[in-house]
Formats: sequence, C-alpha cells, structure tokens
Amino acid sequence: MSLTSLNTVLEAFHEQVKACPNQPAVVYENIQLSYSEVDRLTDNLAAYIESKVPPKSVVGIMLGRNEYMMLAPLGVLKAGCAYLPLDPSYPPERLEFMMKDAGAKMLVADEELLPILKEYKGPVIKTSDIRKLHPGTPKAPQPQPEDLFILLYTSGTTGTPKGCMLCHRNIYAYCSHHSELMGLDHTSHISAYASFGFDAFVSDLYSSLISGGTLYIIPEKIRLNLPALHDYFEQNGITCCFMTTQVATQFAINYPDCKGLKTMYTGGEKMSSFQPPHYRLFNCYGPTETICYVVYEEVKKQEENIPIGRPMKDIKVY
Repeated sequence: MSLTSLNTVLEAFHEQVKACPNQPAVVYENIQLSYSEVDRLTDNLAAYIESKVPPKSVVGIMLGRNEYMMLAPLGVLKAGCAYLPLDPSYPPERLEFMMKDAGAKMLVADEELLPILKEYKGPVIKTSDIRKLHPGTPKAPQPQPEDLFILLYTSGTTGTPKGCMLCHRNIYAYCSHHSELMGLDHTSHISAYASFGFDAFVSDLYSSLISGGTLYIIPEKIRLNLPALHDYFEQNGITCCFMTTQVATQFAINYPDCKGLKTMYTGGEKMSSFQPPHYRLFNCYGPTETICYVVYEEVKKQEENIPIGRPMKDIKVY
C-alpha cells in the first residue's frame, strides 16, 4: 500500500507488520525484535495503559537508551494517548514541571530512573515489566489525524520549557516526505543517534517504522566516539543516519567512504565548508514546531556558505 493512501503512523506500521512480520524492527546491542514481536508487545502495553487512564491522556516516558525507545511510545499511541518524552539527564525540577504542565496521567519508566520524579504520584509501569504483561488487545479506535501525538518541550525564549503539540497528521506527513527523500524501504538500516526527547529521534523512529526498515539504537558509550561509531555503522550495515552538525561534519570529513552508508542528514547549527563525502549529505533546517526540518539542501560540492535549502513538498516558507 502506498504511504500517500494512509493517514497515520499506526496505520502504516500495521501495514508493515502484515507485509514483513519477521523483519527486524529494532536492534539494541544484542537485542533484536521483529515487527510482529513489537506489535504483540505494544498491544499488551496499550491494553494495560487503557486500564489505567482514559483515551487522549498524556503519558510521560523516561528511559535510558534501550529497545523500549520504540516499544513504550508505540504502546502509548495504540492506547489512544499521546506521549511526553522525558530526558533523564535534565534537571529533576524541569522534568517535574513538564509532567505537570502537560497534565501527564501516567508514567512509563526504567526502574532505576523513577527516583528522579519524586513528586509524581500517579500510575507507573516499569519497562522491565512490559514483557511480563498479560496478552491484550487495545480497544482504542484508530487515532484521527488531528489527535495529539507527542509533546516535545523546548527551552523557550523565556527559559521556561514550552511544549510543542504535534498531531498524528504532522508526524505522518513529515515522515512520509522524509522516507521518500532518504530512500527508505525494508532494506534500510537506520541509526537512532539523537536523544529520545529530541525531534530527530522522532524522525528516525517513525520514518523507519512506516518504511519497514530496521532501527539501530546507538549505545550511549559510542555516540561521541567517531572511530567506534564508524565501526558500528560498518558492522551493522547502517544505510541512513542523522547526527548533529558538528559531529556529522567531523564524521563526514574523517569517514567519507563509510561502507554501506547511503545517506546522512544533519541540522542544528550552521554547517562549515568542507568537501562532501561520497554518500548523500543533506543540510536541514527547521524548528521543533515543524517536527524536525522543513527545508533541506543536498550538499554536492564544497562552497563557503552552504544553503539551508528549499521547503519539502506541500510546504510554503517565508
């Protein structure tokens, strides 16, 4: 089925479960889960969440880097809820503010991180218990394109965190475009480099799921170690990756011939001038309110000022 005939990430994910049930959906270190396994585990989680909070609730998710970065949000979305990613490296006061400001009714978290949110007293499910849940089928209706999908908090110009409310239509329209631009399909191995609460993680996670690709969650210990990152990419056949501008620049300069890598995209600050690598490189720009990026430029030659490019289809910029 064509992506253009669908309306939400969940619809596209279910199509991929039917088309390639045994295809690996997520890999983290020595853990690998297929599309059918992810579907089953997230159904169980969704049914559990439905038993605790009403549809359209906001559910906080606080995790380290692990396979639950895919399972937890999908389970929340299947329960007809939206989610609030919480980065455990943020100050506890900021995280407490985000939970209250978002009106979060439930928390999914790694057990060792629970002490961070001392003030939260609502229902909790530990990630270590997700695999132990009874089999269940969520009863929530398919989300509508205008339903809330995620709350991404930015620092805000006043220093007070501000939540960007992104709906299913926003996420699906962006990921459909991104998947097409990056050439993603069931043969793609997509790295998840960004932090869980960063818009680029949303881009990689859902673009991978709707295209039938495999998401490789980069372990924390190698995220800033370029030689180790290069070895990881080659060993796992990574074909598409995002990195922040400075890291992407250094990677592209030092490893212009990374075996298997087809596409790199980056954003976050002005890109410096350098000879582009042999894989495709996109300089992207856009605030979190646009999900990840809204304009892009493929860098094909070295030039002093690299443009931020032109808008993705169906978008006007001023």
